[in-house]
Amino acid sequence: FHTCSALAKKMFFYPLCTGHYKCDSTYMVKRSHYDSFLVIYTARGSGYWIADAQEVPVPEGALLFLDCYKPHCYGTHTGWEIYWMHFDGVLARPYLEVCAEGGEFLIQNDAALCVHAVMKIFESFDTRCAVNEPMLSKRINDLLTQAMLSSQQEKKQSKCLGAIEESLMFI
Repeated sequence: FHTCSALAKKMFFYPLCTGHYKCDSTYMVKRSHYDSFLVIYTARGSGYWIADAQEVPVPEGALLFLDCYKPHCYGTHTGWEIYWMHFDGVLARPYLEVCAEGGEFLIQNDAALCVHAVMKIFESFDTRCAVNEPMLSKRINDLLTQAMLSSQQEKKQSKCLGAIEESLMFI
């Protein structure tokens, strides 16, 4: 857990808490709200999150971003090893809204740079070194920027595939 400074709340991205869980098949979190945003990296196994009353799989290697200000639910049926971080900041919502309209989205492809940023943030707390808020903000910014780029790339690929499919159907 981290209590950030007034300066961090005013101008930085900042982590609230981070952790590493090895979850059994009964793990599930269901909340009406938790004042933060959440990123979950699936190191092993698989999980799910509920979106529009549908269970969406979160496979190994994927990153899940959730807007915890809204009701949310996630868990696993099979077991799940995850690294996670609750974070916030004045630009957190605008960044995530660019990536996805609902504030929740999943990165499955090209996630290596995002995973690297999540792991660096986790390690900065795991080593119990002095907290460097500007560096943590930079790492969260790197994570969100890479997530935005990955999200835009996936949207472009989806549009390109749609255009190709329409062309083939026309032919």
